[in-house]
Amino acid sequence: MNSEVVDHASETSAPTARSARVWASLFEPLGVEVVVLDAGDLRVLHANRLARERLGRDRQHWRHVDAIALGLEDDAAAFACAVAPLLDGSKDAAAWGRRLVRPDGSAFDAWIRVHLGDVAGDAAWIATIQELTGRDEALAAADQQREELQTILDAIPALVMYKDAHNRIVRVNRAAAAAFGVTPADMAGTPAGRWYPADAERFYLDDLEVMASGHPKFGIAETLETPLGERHWIQTDKFPCRGRDHQVDGVIVVATDVSAMRRSEEELRRHRDHLDELVAQRTAELACANAELERLARMDDQTGLSNRRFVMERLDQEIQRAQRHGTPLAVMLLDLDYFKDINDTYGHLAGDLALLQTARVIQASMRASDVKGRFGGEEFVTIMPQTTVEGAAVFAERVRSAIGAQIHREGDLEFRVTCSIGVAGFGPDASTLGDLLRCADRALYEAKRRGRDRVWLATRSELMPADALPVSGAGPPGSTGRSDAS
Repeated sequence: MNSEVVDHASETSAPTARSARVWASLFEPLGVEVVVLDAGDLRVLHANRLARERLGRDRQHWRHVDAIALGLEDDAAAFACAVAPLLDGSKDAAAWGRRLVRPDGSAFDAWIRVHLGDVAGDAAWIATIQELTGRDEALAAADQQREELQTILDAIPALVMYKDAHNRIVRVNRAAAAAFGVTPADMAGTPAGRWYPADAERFYLDDLEVMASGHPKFGIAETLETPLGERHWIQTDKFPCRGRDHQVDGVIVVATDVSAMRRSEEELRRHRDHLDELVAQRTAELACANAELERLARMDDQTGLSNRRFVMERLDQEIQRAQRHGTPLAVMLLDLDYFKDINDTYGHLAGDLALLQTARVIQASMRASDVKGRFGGEEFVTIMPQTTVEGAAVFAERVRSAIGAQIHREGDLEFRVTCSIGVAGFGPDASTLGDLLRCADRALYEAKRRGRDRVWLATRSELMPADALPVSGAGPPGSTGRSDAS
């Protein structure tokens, strides 16, 4: 025997029955194989039930068995060498692997762990024996399970990452590693923030929230920037991960890279915005075209004034307004004198020019609120809201004078054009569109009959020349009921 072991054994008394009872009470209930050895001669003092069953020996066989016979070591010197660190205090326990043989010849691999015990003053070596038979198979099975798990994770197109409570990566699938241009092995065990430094704090705070609450979060829309500067749009679900004690010790992140879909959406949005711009442009162009069509539909294309249809619509509206509000309304009919002679003498182009210049005089002399139109041929009409017959007469005289003062030229020839004007006002005798136009036409006919180049009025069922009206000191038409003299 090794001298240290012998010396140590000599310092203790032989095991007592009381010690044996204590050992039995301590080790029999344990779920591990325990053998108690004499500290001096390495005799087996006690073996619990599991040790007896594992080593294939009953109680009688154990009486003459020592550590060497059990195969715990090749000899006493080897055993003493193995446990020497326990004696000098450098270790709390000694452990080694051995192949143990049962009495029937069967053998198994075992892991032996020995420490020095002291029970009721009796020193002894306490050895636990763990059979390793099947351990390699278990480890291989565990490795296979890990490989199968990795295979399953790698088959998932989403990015999967398992991080512990300290924000270190435990496992990732191939899709997650590929997003960073590495393999899953490159990322395992590394700080998670290393792979997305720009977003590390934001992600970790979100992970802590999930771990603290113990509840998952779904549909988190966020961006991820890799160390290479690539920006990914991801849709993330986060789940708390629980350990064997059912305490949350990490977080599992499942992220779907929606970058392609996001780019498609942005491209679609750009196309939609472009289409909206085109639609708005085309709509504006159509509105302009419709407005132009509407203008053309109500315009006399030869003079640029309103046409007969539009004048009739507006006159009907103004009559209704005058009826509702009791406001004055006047109509002026103007006809160029001897227009057929102008066409016959100077030609139709000269006649067209005379029509156009007459329209310009009327357009320049009227208010914006007045409706100026060509009634047909050489006849023109003007609707003057908020204007009495007397006020319209003053205006009509000015128009007649301006038209007569114009000189028209056709080649070397010069000529003047005069006009006759009839004016009528809305009232009891002219309360409808037809009546009002008939009154104005009667006044125009009278102006023609009386020698042309003059203004006649139809008022209170009477016809009278404009120059028969009393002249106001103020002068402007506004003093006779017209709000704008210009």
